[in-house]
Parts: sequence; structure tokens; C-alpha cells
Amino acid sequence: MTPRHHTDLSRLRIVRGRSVGDWFGCGFVMVVVLLLGTLGWYWYAEACSIARLNALGAICLQRPVLWPDLPSGAPGMPPLVVLQTCEIAWQPRPQTIEQPDWSLFRHLPHLESLTWESSPLTPRDLQAIPHLSHLRRLQLRSVPIPDGMLSRLAALPCLVELRLHDCRWSPGQLEDLGSSRVLEVLQLDFSPVAAAELPSLACIPTLKHLSLTGSGLSDSDSQVLLGLRPDLELSDD
Repeated sequence: MTPRHHTDLSRLRIVRGRSVGDWFGCGFVMVVVLLLGTLGWYWYAEACSIARLNALGAICLQRPVLWPDLPSGAPGMPPLVVLQTCEIAWQPRPQTIEQPDWSLFRHLPHLESLTWESSPLTPRDLQAIPHLSHLRRLQLRSVPIPDGMLSRLAALPCLVELRLHDCRWSPGQLEDLGSSRVLEVLQLDFSPVAAAELPSLACIPTLKHLSLTGSGLSDSDSQVLLGLRPDLELSDD
């Protein structure tokens, strides 16, 4: 092998070595870019959803939190603070021409509380419910409950508080809530509750408080329920 060939091979090995390092550097940069792009897209989607909700008259409450979960972004730098939407309240007003679509809530990954009043729900709203895996509290007032909605709510993994005030649903639908394994507070004030549905509610193992004010149940019905769940805090005035 001539010296020239030896030099060429050595140079080739060096080039290949540099190529591996270059590829590693490029891969790292691409991962960082993809990560930042994904976070940017989530922030943009949340900002668009909040803007749409505000335009429709919804009340959006946000809280400042540290991001990432570190005391500061870098040594000597102040903490990185971002706003997260944690609560939404919607009530129709005289000038309201359109109500929010529940699909907007899918872009709010930190939404924990939702209040919805006097507005009917659409089939598209029902399709968005399984995506609200972050929701902890839901309050519905004077809302007709479509068939299948209560079963979807019972399947939410974090919903610990459900308040249905002056709502209406088809007979037998209330029993779907019996499949919940996380619900702690259930309010059914001034809503139709049949005595035959009480055993299903008593099957919710985590239920601590049940309010049945104005539901039309008799004292004997309440006593039967307490016989099934003596640990339950019951309000039925």
C-alpha cells in the first residue's frame, strides 16, 4: 500500500468519525426542536381555545405555575412562570348568539373545574367528554342530560365532584353513575331521582356525600339508602 493510499484511509476514518459526531449533534438538535415545537403547538392551541371561549362570553380562570418543575430555569435565573387554565364557567347571556363547543376543552390539559348552565349539549359535546381526563369538578345547572352522558362522566378517571342542579335525564340513566370508582360528592338537587336507582348510587365505593334536596324521595327511601351505606353523608331536605 502506498503512502498516499494510507493517508487517504486515515483521512477517511477521520471524516467518518466526524460524521458520527455530526449526526449525533444533529439528532440532539432535532429532538430539542421537536420538543419545543410540540410545546409551542400546545401553548398555541390553548391560547386559541381561551380566545374563542372569551369571545363567546365564558369566564376562564388561570393560575401561574412554575415551568418546568424546577425552582428556576437556570442557575441565577428567576423561576419560569406560565399560566394554566384551571376553571371554566359558562352561562348564556341575552346577547349570546353561540355557545362554546366542548371540543375546545380538549386543548386545556390542566382544566379541573367546569360550570355549565342553561345550555343544551350537542352530540359533539358528548364525544369530547372522554378526553376530559383531567376534569375533577363538574357542575351542570338546568341542563337537559342526553342519553349516554352519565356513563361517559362515570368513566372519567379524576371526576370526584359532580353537581347536577335542576337537570333532566331519561329514566334509568342515573344508574350509569354507579360504575364510577372515584366520585366522592354527588349533588342531584331538584332533579328526578327514583327510589329504584338508589342502590346503584350506593355501589359507588368512594362516594362520601350525596345531596337529594328537592328530588321527591320519601324519608323511607332515604332510610333504605342509609341502610345500604351507613357511612354516607346524606342531604335530602
